[in-house]
Amino acid sequence: RTLVEKINPAAKEMEELTQALLLLARENESGLEHQRVSINDLVRQEISRAEIIHEEKGLEIRFVENYSLHLNASPKMLSVVFGNLIRNACAYTEKGGVSITIGDKHVEIADSGIGIHEDEIQAVFEPYYRSKQSTESGHGIGLSLVKRLTDRFNWPITMNSQPGVGTTVRVAFPFGY
Repeated sequence: RTLVEKINPAAKEMEELTQALLLLARENESGLEHQRVSINDLVRQEISRAEIIHEEKGLEIRFVENYSLHLNASPKMLSVVFGNLIRNACAYTEKGGVSITIGDKHVEIADSGIGIHEDEIQAVFEPYYRSKQSTESGHGIGLSLVKRLTDRFNWPITMNSQPGVGTTVRVAFPFGY
């Protein structure tokens, strides 16, 4: 049962990633479903998926909902963005926790993980880049996909980090409420 609970979100993630890659390969967004999305509900679902994957770590994942944030967008593309960011925060945090905060026009994900050197911050958004200090498995496409999607939909993304202290990522939604 535990294995099935981990496989189901992984299958959903693969479907979303495939759709995101297809979108980025096309010139336009035809066929992409846009609807009014509750960012709060979507983030809550992605937290649940991350908790299943990283349950053995015993991380504290805090969800702070200062606002009820809604956006007219593709729920699948938003899932790809926030799923990757939340899972990365959990993956690179061995002790302490992850905090996800919904602000007025942004979502912020902060962790107490290994952090990233200043000279690597821009590189983490490049395809196939893997940090020198990474112990996680992966192929280095998650954050590059996140960056391409946030650029495509005009959702500015910023990252601040300090080695040994943690990383904070913010995705802003300045348009389209």
